Amino acid sequence: MTETTMEPELTGIRGWLALMALGMVFGPLRTLVQTIDRNYTGAEWDSFARHSYSALLVAYGETLIGWLIVLLVFAVTGLFFMKSRHFPKAYIVVVLFSLVYTIVDLVVVSIVFDVEIDTLISTEIFAPFAFSASWIAYLTNSRRVANTFVK
Repeated sequence: MTETTMEPELTGIRGWLALMALGMVFGPLRTLVQTIDRNYTGAEWDSFARHSYSALLVAYGETLIGWLIVLLVFAVTGLFFMKSRHFPKAYIVVVLFSLVYTIVDLVVVSIVFDVEIDTLISTEIFAPFAFSASWIAYLTNSRRVANTFVK
């Protein structure tokens, strides 16, 4: 009789999901620190107000959306560790929202403050885009993801 070996079912936070789990632990903390560091001082708010009403709106918008992203990242992290079936889609939505926000913010800031978008900034956008595209492809095509996030 021939013995057949069966592969164990691909499930649980192992493999590439273990790497993603590290990102889900440290990502929210990094996002929080970046948002706190981005908070403007009183002198900066005064400078925006003196520059133009548009500049003040951009600063308020950046602050508000920054804190919204912090909340979303923490919520998605909770979905990840609860192994919620909503995690993959929620992660993709938050990542795409963050990417679109980054591009729109860059364009708006360049218009309001009349500064050129240089190549250094465009490379800062490329890396997160490539990183996000990789994880989105993994989340949408992985059998382990489909078997893990079922609750």
